[in-house]
Amino acid sequence: GAIVHTAGIQFPATQVANAGANVLDDYEEGQFDGVLESSTGDNETQTNSGKYTKIGNMVCFSVHLSNIDNGITMAGDITLTGLPFTSANLTACAMHINYQADTKFFNARITNATTTMEFYQRDVTSADGVEMTDSTIGDYTDITVSGTYLI
Repeated sequence: GAIVHTAGIQFPATQVANAGANVLDDYEEGQFDGVLESSTGDNETQTNSGKYTKIGNMVCFSVHLSNIDNGITMAGDITLTGLPFTSANLTACAMHINYQADTKFFNARITNATTTMEFYQRDVTSADGVEMTDSTIGDYTDITVSGTYLI
């Protein structure tokens, strides 16, 4: 039978690995600093603090990029670097982006085996997507991204 513990589940400070398929032995919460970068190597210097929860090989995260000012340093395709864990070599991830502009909508994907997220824009009349560039983002824009990926 199941054991009920009234104080909740507690994990040790360091992981105690267990080969059992049904053993929850890896849980972590924390914060990370995401950096908005462009393909020219310039980056948005402000710190964009995100939060994450890691359970086993799955990471759930949220980051709010505030007051982005592309007129100072940003040029070219836009990425977010500094995710808390290197992604698995898979293409599957789930994202939600809170940002819209006119007739375009935006999505993102985490590049395989990296800590980098690429942003894409799509026109509502076409399924074709292109990488989001500095010209897509207006000065002092806020973008909120939340998602889940495997490591």
